[in-house]
Amino acid sequence: MQKAFVLFLILFPCCCFAQMTSHEKVLEITSAADSSIKNHPAEKLYIQFDKPYYAIGDTIWFKAYLFNVPTLAFSAKSRIMYVEIANDGNTFIKQYRLPVKDGITWGNISLNDYPSGNYTLRAYTNWMRNFGTDGFFYKRFAIADNREQTWLANSKTTTSITDGKLLANVKLQLSDMNKAAVADKSVQLEVMTGSHHLYKQQVETDANGLLDVNFKVPEKATGLALVAHDEKNENKITIPVDLNRPEHADVQFLPEGGNLVAGLPSRIGFKAIGEDGRGITISGIVIDHSQKQVAAFQSLHNGMGSFDLAVQPSEKYVAKVTLPGGTIKEYALSEIKNTGTVLDVKNPFEADSLMVTLSATSDLTQSSEKFFLIGKSRGIICYAAVLNFREGVVCRNISKKLFPSGITHFILTNTKGQPLNERLVFIDHGGGLLIELSNDKPVYEPHDSIALHISVTDSIGKPIAGNFSMAVTDDAQVKQDTLNNESIITRLLLTADLKGFVEEPGYYLQTKNAKSWQALDNLLLTQGWVNYDWQADKQHPA
Repeated sequence: MQKAFVLFLILFPCCCFAQMTSHEKVLEITSAADSSIKNHPAEKLYIQFDKPYYAIGDTIWFKAYLFNVPTLAFSAKSRIMYVEIANDGNTFIKQYRLPVKDGITWGNISLNDYPSGNYTLRAYTNWMRNFGTDGFFYKRFAIADNREQTWLANSKTTTSITDGKLLANVKLQLSDMNKAAVADKSVQLEVMTGSHHLYKQQVETDANGLLDVNFKVPEKATGLALVAHDEKNENKITIPVDLNRPEHADVQFLPEGGNLVAGLPSRIGFKAIGEDGRGITISGIVIDHSQKQVAAFQSLHNGMGSFDLAVQPSEKYVAKVTLPGGTIKEYALSEIKNTGTVLDVKNPFEADSLMVTLSATSDLTQSSEKFFLIGKSRGIICYAAVLNFREGVVCRNISKKLFPSGITHFILTNTKGQPLNERLVFIDHGGGLLIELSNDKPVYEPHDSIALHISVTDSIGKPIAGNFSMAVTDDAQVKQDTLNNESIITRLLLTADLKGFVEEPGYYLQTKNAKSWQALDNLLLTQGWVNYDWQADKQHPA
């Protein structure tokens, strides 16, 4: 951990530039930070798996790619990769060591000794430990006991409140392993919480294998599952029931750049997640102390959105949020600071430049204090400027060509090097690889050999040499969800720099339109949110 702390001090020096001009200071900061990053670059890790989920007795096949962060070239620094697997109780049960050569390794893990359940795989190198565990590679996966699952099911769970009681509605469509509907069949349904039975019900599927199940949910019930089996118990399936009780929803409001500041306009990102940890659709209004509406909002994608607010001094704002099912809950917005700065970044869809706007309270506009605006991507400072607020609001049009594809951090610091505001934006220059696969025959016999022809070019058709991995699975048994499954692109350019679980990472980079671009910005406003409060803590940012 010591090396990561040293890098922080180099990036934000506190006292060694007393005799320098502001422009000399920012040049010195840029030179020192870039030199440190180039000499001691961080690493990013991505592991490609053959399947998104497994069964008891399966084998996990994988290939791992280790990258140098500033260049995204293969890293030659680390020679060993550590892989650890933890159970649902967050207890690590096995560790594996694999040799890495020129940034590449591969292997397999037998699941014969693993019972059914949910697991987390964590992978890292010793060098990555210098930068904290947030940069490790994490992968959640499930192991099913196919000996107990002889049916397949599509299910959707909704909840409602009736007479103060929580009701669950589960819509099921049952099919056998050949994907034929379990039609017109008598089925025994059981609602379980752990090993305890809550309800039993005898029902019959329709011609399409559909069932509509309703039941009351006990007040403190957790880990609910619906078990369906035929009369002879020869066919069976267990379906987890994910509840989203309104009282368990979590909604956070996060001002752009860090804080709400008196008298300064602010953009506020928000994120709402349900009991299952996934985004929920919400809407609402913001009221002031006199109950007057001052803003309205509605989530755009996966519970996230944003809205503008003209922040007034000595005001207290409350958000009245309408949750799924119509429940309304109130959430107080963060405390308003009497002095400070606001960093706002506009990143229009398909525009070639960013609009960075910085505002400050009157005490700072009347002073001669200078500030540094830094734009940093992959650890390298790509933009740096000296500014002051003597003329009021500061605006900068900054070309996106200065930054590589991926997340860019804009940071406003004072001359002591203390960061005051930070905002993440995404830069997308496109130019991905074009991969074409073709085979030599349209139909094959059992045990045939399949010859594949693979062509890889850049966006202008120039052939590209590279290192690739490919998995072949049975469409009838393995369902790929390209929006929810992380790819090497979403990992390297997006999720590795964000906090927490990112739902549907593929949506933001595969679906390229104005709506998905705004949703991506909302993601960075929330899960990329950073707050610095040097008044509350003189030593460390909050």
